[in-house]
Amino acid sequence: MTIWTPSGEHEIPRNSSDSPDQSKQAKSGGQAAEPVGSGPDGEIDPEVQQQYEEQLAEISQRILETPIETMLAQHFVGLFEIAAIHLSADSPNLHNARLIINAMDGMMSATEGELGNAEEPMQSMLHQIRMAFVSVSKGSQAVKDDPPPQDSTG
Repeated sequence: MTIWTPSGEHEIPRNSSDSPDQSKQAKSGGQAAEPVGSGPDGEIDPEVQQQYEEQLAEISQRILETPIETMLAQHFVGLFEIAAIHLSADSPNLHNARLIINAMDGMMSATEGELGNAEEPMQSMLHQIRMAFVSVSKGSQAVKDDPPPQDSTG
């Protein structure tokens, strides 16, 4: 019997004493399967290595061709999303959110006037996350300031 997983189809041992590792070893003639692209000595196949290097060169070229303003804006959006996650958690982490917001502010200060069309939306996002921080901070403080509920039986 076999079972399908994202990593492929796997034999399910019929005997409960067989482990999945033993099953793999039995299929490969008693040895554990080698990682894709590696030979029996563990070295990467030169053809596979060349493919990796070509892919890396292609990715590097795409990075070089992408306007840096676009890349900074993408990272800024990522920071915004992380701060929002910290603020929207059941138990908001105000310290982490503040740290991220300060980093976003520093990024905006360091690049002022150099971000082109990305600058205005980024400033807007920074304002939004600051307002969310203030709102969550006030809500957290209100919860801390509320007196504990009174026991009505006593």
